[in-house]
This record gives sequence, C-alpha cells and structure tokens, in this order.
Amino acid sequence: MVKLALYHFSVRLQVLTFFFLDSKKHFSYAFSHKSKFETVYRFESSTKRAVGLRNSWDFGGSNAVRLNFACQRALLEKALDRMAGAIERNVAFPPLKVQDFRLANYLILGQILRDTNGLKNENRGIAMRIIRFEDERGQVHYGLDERVVQDGVAIGHPVLLKGDLYQGLEPTGEKTKVLRLLAPVVPTNILCIGRNYVGHIKELGNLVPEYPILFIKNNGSINHPGAPIRLPKCQLKGPEVDYEGELAVVIGKAAFNVTEEKALDYVLGFTVGNDVSARHWQRHGGGEQWCRGKGFDTFCPLGPSLVTPDEISDPQRLHIQSRLNGEVMQDSHTGRMIHTVAALISFLSQDTTLLPGTVILTGTPSGVGSGRSPQVFLKDGDMIEVEIEGIGVLRNPVVE
Repeated sequence: MVKLALYHFSVRLQVLTFFFLDSKKHFSYAFSHKSKFETVYRFESSTKRAVGLRNSWDFGGSNAVRLNFACQRALLEKALDRMAGAIERNVAFPPLKVQDFRLANYLILGQILRDTNGLKNENRGIAMRIIRFEDERGQVHYGLDERVVQDGVAIGHPVLLKGDLYQGLEPTGEKTKVLRLLAPVVPTNILCIGRNYVGHIKELGNLVPEYPILFIKNNGSINHPGAPIRLPKCQLKGPEVDYEGELAVVIGKAAFNVTEEKALDYVLGFTVGNDVSARHWQRHGGGEQWCRGKGFDTFCPLGPSLVTPDEISDPQRLHIQSRLNGEVMQDSHTGRMIHTVAALISFLSQDTTLLPGTVILTGTPSGVGSGRSPQVFLKDGDMIEVEIEGIGVLRNPVVE
C-alpha cells in the first residue's frame, strides 16, 4: 500500500520519476519514459540499503538520469525516517491540485520538511531553474522558472521561493507577476577566463596559454536579461564594443584547494553570460590589463535563469550560440573548452577561497566581432542574444 508519493518530471529528459513510501516503510523510486514504467530501486528503512529490483532499463548513455536519482536519493533518504514518523503520527499532507509534477514534488517535499522539523537547508539537491525578478510593487523575489521564461522573456507567474540562495530555497506555493527579470545572482566576485577555446585564440592570432588566463570584471558591470548594454561615451577610437557569449558558473559554497574530481560539488548553478568588451580599452587603455575594457557599466549581462547541476549533468556537453540581430555569429560547444569547468574551479581555488556567489565566466568560442573581416562591433539599435542549451536565451538591446 502506498502511503506517500512524490513526483519529479524532467522536461529535458522527458522522464517522470515517482517516489513512494509504502506501509512497510520501504522507500522506492521508479520512472516512466515513453509509456514504459520500471521500478529501479527500493530503499529499505530497516537496513538503510538500496536494493535494485530491475536491471533492464536502457539509460541510453545518459548520466543525467543517474544524477537525478542520486541527488534526489541523497536528500530523500535523509528525510525517510522523519517521513515515516510523520505518517505514523497521522500528519496530514494537504491535497495539491498541481498539474506540473516537478512543482508538486517541490511543494510536497517542502510540506514534509516543515511538518517534520528538519532539513530546512538541505534541499539544494532538488533540480531547480531559479529566476530572480522584480514584481509590480518593486519588490525583488526568487521564483521557480517552470516554463515562465520563454525565449528569454518572462511570460507567466512564477511560484515564489523563500529562504537563502546559498543555504536553500523552498517554494511557498504563492505566485506573482514578473515586472522585469534580474540577473539570477548578485555576484561577490566576477572571475573571467580568457582564451579558453582554440578557435577563438586562432581568430585573434594568439597563442594557446599553458595555464588559464584570469581577469576580473567590475561587480558594477552586472546587467540583467532584456536590459540595454550601454555603449561607453569614452570609446577611444570609434566603435569598439564586442560581444562574447559564455557559460557562467556560480559557486555555491566556499571552495579552497578543491580537487578537479570534487570541483563540481561546489557549483550552485549555471547561467548564460555575455562578456561585453571594449576592445581598444582592453588592449591599449589599461596598461596591458584587460579589466578596464571589460568592466564598464552594463558589460556583464547574466541570465535568464540559474539552472542547478541536477538539470545539467555535464557542463561540457552544451551547445552555445550568439546571434546579432538574428544572424548567428558564434556557434560552438562547451566540450571545446581547453580547460573544463571542473579544471577551472580547481585551478582558481588553489590557495584562494572562492566565496559563495563567485561567478566564473568560462571563456568565449570563436566568432567574436573583432575577429571578423570586416570587423563587426555593437552599435545603437542592435540586439545581441546568447543561447546555451539547457539554460536559455540571454537577450540584450544595445543603446548609446
């Protein structure tokens, strides 16, 4: 007899995961895909062991399915005894009229954690797409992006999240209208990697570096989805502002001397970034330092959503594309990075603490405007878009 059920639906994988606790306190989870339904594991509370019931499922080589199971189980196994105790005490779980299974999972699990007085800050293992936004009253919220953001634009009413981004967010069940999307994080630092794609190095006539090239962007350069990129009045020699579409990584907990094998454990989530650059300032106006040309106001758009690692099984398997006024300018893949995300986190954390909220821009592929013949620079009235597979579209107009 099923005593309690939870659901998780992965839109990207089209897999419905079903968790339940039976009357014998055996905790099971299963999934269905293309009308097939298979039980994968049963967690026995008496032995604290997961027992495989079927081995016939074809995972299709997808680590994402395994990762979702592992992350969900890590949290839910901890909650198992409290769940069983709550059921024995006849704790009532109110019915939910929710069509989206993922939302149902968040809300039911949130109810369990509240009613059983535990695990308030341990729900980071749940796959989430998080947006940060301003409502019509000017208040700033975090919300669940459950198809709220479409093609880079917020069109729905997200479920509000409460709590702390780094300690754990919990759905409230309340919804509100989005007035405007904001960058999904307020960075503590913006660390940037230069020359991390061979194609980009070649188009600018540079050499492949032995170690990652690190520079920073001014925190004041942060910009929001849909907000304008302002061309600086202090352009040195006419048009010089360029685009650089990049995968942005957000650190979720302090990382110090992290090994490459453990590096991704410190990632809070991924988003889309645009390392906007004033080329003459970058090369000639900063004493051979890049920061000046990279740090003007509005030069670091981020968004539209922060996608947790549970949704992205491998950050080196993402298609990345930049479009200027609809024309494809950059078209590449994060698998072409010279230094992987894990390698970068490990390298940057050596004898250096990466604070929660640190944003790492991981480098841009080939196709930037300054590497073209003739060169192409951003001008008033342009629209620049960066899209990364599994995350979304970051779109910004350009103004003088």
